[in-house]
Amino acid sequence: MLLSGVIVIDLSYGIVPFRRTHQGWEVLLIQHRKDHYWGFPKGHLEKGEEMLDGAVRELFEETNLTVDDLLCDTPFVEHYQFEVNKQVVKKTVTYFAAYVSGEIKVQDAEILQARWCPVDLALTILTYDEAKNLFKTVLTKIA
Repeated sequence: MLLSGVIVIDLSYGIVPFRRTHQGWEVLLIQHRKDHYWGFPKGHLEKGEEMLDGAVRELFEETNLTVDDLLCDTPFVEHYQFEVNKQVVKKTVTYFAAYVSGEIKVQDAEILQARWCPVDLALTILTYDEAKNLFKTVLTKIA
């Protein structure tokens, strides 16, 4: 129920990070400090920043990982909404699927933990249906 009549539009950008191991493809999932949900690295653009540049920067800030190559030229978009402080927030997150490298070092202020998991287990760990549906779409486009 929208009590105040205020709707906030929130845009974020992120990376769905993949790596290949001798056991197959893995995806990095992060547990966000706020609300403890599992998802992908994402955040807001800085002034003048392009979408992909912001997504790459957020990945690095939150996980210390770098993008080696995009796995698909087309970004993936997730839409959802929630209420906070009597305001409805309409959130749109644009993700890029990418092959990444580096050693994980999480940004303690925002991230509780990060873990690589086999692609087939990711759907059991991701918290929200929107993230699960987005991940299913990513898998169909990069396969």
